[in-house]
Amino acid sequence: DTEAVIAGIVPPLFATLNDELGMRIRLTTDMAMSPTGPAPDGEVEDYAITLSSLFCDLPVSTSMQLSGSATRDNGTGEITLTQDLGNQAGSAWSNERISLLSAFTVEFSVYLGTKNAAGADGIAFAFQNDPAGNSATGVFGGALGVGGLNPAVAVEFDTYDNGSGYGDIANDHTAIYNPENYANSSGGGAASLYSSVEDLGNIEDGNWHTVQLNWDPASDQLQYFFDGNLTSTVNVDFVNTVFSGDPNVYFGFTASTGGSSNLQKICVTSAPPQVLVDYGDAPVS
Repeated sequence: DTEAVIAGIVPPLFATLNDELGMRIRLTTDMAMSPTGPAPDGEVEDYAITLSSLFCDLPVSTSMQLSGSATRDNGTGEITLTQDLGNQAGSAWSNERISLLSAFTVEFSVYLGTKNAAGADGIAFAFQNDPAGNSATGVFGGALGVGGLNPAVAVEFDTYDNGSGYGDIANDHTAIYNPENYANSSGGGAASLYSSVEDLGNIEDGNWHTVQLNWDPASDQLQYFFDGNLTSTVNVDFVNTVFSGDPNVYFGFTASTGGSSNLQKICVTSAPPQVLVDYGDAPVS
């Protein structure tokens, strides 16, 4: 029998063979048992463990529409939104819209680079119905490549303090907000925030960070987890207050750099089904 188990185990530094990670796990009720010695109580179990890397959802990734500085690795599904260069903005949007009338979960991972104090500016996840559709890219710098899109709702993973006008704090942080007014240097301020700003410490640490975002239309609840920790929950009727009653929106990701920069990437691991929407402008067959 096989069973999938997620365990917070840190492999010892010497646990490598031919550049591959390997460990032997021994479970026993005898707390004094050594890693290789006998178990006095005889209750030893050996387990074979398969360690897997991060896998992106290739069909979703390869169908996303890229704009600006965004590029894609079609082999791994990773999407690079910005290189470690200044004044970039990149975006990746779903090929078709999704419906906010249905409950769904989006799971993805973000990589925000390795430069902390000298790094910028961050990544945003967003829903949007901007006139530019799935080719939209917003303003670079503190606007995270989503600033100016309208209508839109964004979840930021912000790595640079651009001041209170952007609702920023000194540490890396996250919040749910309306990016419409982030097209200028003053930002949207507190009036654009749907949630409180949450401190994430330093996430420009060279690691992938997981995000799970849940939408429940019955309660108009948007909730997300960062690295497995519940980060924010808001209850807002986005369909009517932001999208003027239209529940069908593009979902996707943006990122930007300014005077400071970082390599910034995303990996989509699970996404909601997309819908074909006829707004009355399709040709008659």
